[in-house]
Amino acid sequence: MSSFLSGARRVENNEKRRVRRLTWEEYGIYLLRFCDMLSFLQEMRARQDIDFKYVFGVERGGLPIAVAVSHYLGIPLLRSLVVDNSRVLIVDDIVDTGETRRKLPVDLHWASIFARKRTEGLVDTYVETTEDWIQFPYELDIERIRQVV
Repeated sequence: MSSFLSGARRVENNEKRRVRRLTWEEYGIYLLRFCDMLSFLQEMRARQDIDFKYVFGVERGGLPIAVAVSHYLGIPLLRSLVVDNSRVLIVDDIVDTGETRRKLPVDLHWASIFARKRTEGLVDTYVETTEDWIQFPYELDIERIRQVV
């Protein structure tokens, strides 16, 4: 059975999801839109003195996004989730099943570039819903690399 690996996720071709491979340019557009949304949210929260003080990226897909958000919002990047308060922003590339989200405290703000329709209620901020299998440009497509080599 053919499959491709992407980050920590594995998709078997029999799931019949359309694979959408983002280019670096498309990723940049989504990331900028995401950061703009979070910047606006940060401004609204600052007026209530509940602005984000830290950003944490969920391994693995959330890590490059967290670095960008940290720079964009000017807040420190957490390496581990040890801060226990609602001023931590959690970021990920996509909320697929919601399994990771369910493991973390409810009072943390969760943001992702993509969300599945079934997980919309688990994500506080997202750019777009999709049922496509999203392959980000920083993920390796092992099968495609093997075909080239």
